[in-house]
Amino acid sequence: MTDNIQLCTTEKCTGCKACGDICPIKCITFKEDSEGFYTPDINRDVFIKCGRCMKTCPVITPPTDTNTHNPKTYHAYSLNQQTVKSSSSGGIFVELAKSIISQGGIVCGVTQIKGSLKSVNIAIDKFDDIQLLQGSKYVQSDASNIYSTAIKALTNGQKVLFSGTPCQIAGMKNAVGKNKENLFLVEVICHGVPSYRFFKRYLNQVSNLSPSYFEFKNNAIWDYDTIMYDNRNRKHILIAKKDFYMKTFLNEEIFQNACYSCPFAKLPRQADITLGDYWGIENYEPHNSINKSGNSVILINNEKGMSLLNAIESACYISEVELKNVVKRNHNIYEPSKYKPQRATIYSDMDRLSLSDMAKKYNHRFTIRNYLGFLKRRIKEIFI
Repeated sequence: MTDNIQLCTTEKCTGCKACGDICPIKCITFKEDSEGFYTPDINRDVFIKCGRCMKTCPVITPPTDTNTHNPKTYHAYSLNQQTVKSSSSGGIFVELAKSIISQGGIVCGVTQIKGSLKSVNIAIDKFDDIQLLQGSKYVQSDASNIYSTAIKALTNGQKVLFSGTPCQIAGMKNAVGKNKENLFLVEVICHGVPSYRFFKRYLNQVSNLSPSYFEFKNNAIWDYDTIMYDNRNRKHILIAKKDFYMKTFLNEEIFQNACYSCPFAKLPRQADITLGDYWGIENYEPHNSINKSGNSVILINNEKGMSLLNAIESACYISEVELKNVVKRNHNIYEPSKYKPQRATIYSDMDRLSLSDMAKKYNHRFTIRNYLGFLKRRIKEIFI
């Protein structure tokens, strides 16, 4: 026991919610701060001072680094084109999920609730439900109860594929303790997370469509589409370079403050496997091996990760590539996103300004800065 129970400060808390889930008496609740991000609060009238929350918090107690500093790196995509078309990149997560479910296991990931469009972490054990976890969400997810759900399955002898952001992966590593044999960890290359409150405010202003589903799809080598479905399931495409939310996201303006000093945006990585988009593939892969519908990059961080990849190799195109080429366009593999000066005001402005006024105030920065940044990266790629 310890009397000195102190959770993360608002500035450092990632909102992974592992501390609250692992608490044996559930005395930790999460409130939204002024910007809509999750922050923990202890009911000190009932807490038992066991200290499990501090041991589980991945920021207070960083997991031991045992993964490689030089992961094997692969370009990959599912050979099932329908899987790729319905995924945000190459569909590798789907193949991993199918492999675990076929062995009687469960898969933990993030889904989007239709109607509210809130992102929440859930567990599935059926092939038909994998589609619930597909696609990039680009917003902070609510991970309440997902750690205890995974631990219960592990206790029952099931295999668990646990996917999430690096901070959620680190929280799971601390939460599970020594019972890791059947736990398989998959993280995304995370830029940072905006709050659901900010996302909802944007949705309320973007149109009168009453969107029931929202997705972000990399439909081409050089661009995104932001796709919205209304309550009649009609599809509306918003070009990302013109869409306020995606522009501010890609310009790293709307992330949780803790994301800008993320202790998990580095090598070695937290998970057994790291997944992301293979940006810059056109520079390094022969044209006859580029899948036009989506391409994944995979970092294999340990032997367990390699066993996962081996289990799906017959269902995928897999080609080893050089890590140095991948990190050129995926800088969050080794460093956090950079804090932008406009981050200091954009959340408060979103509460008081219209979307058109927000676009006038902030979007011009994206066009100029990111175009110059693009040119700088291209020149760097040519000479490195």
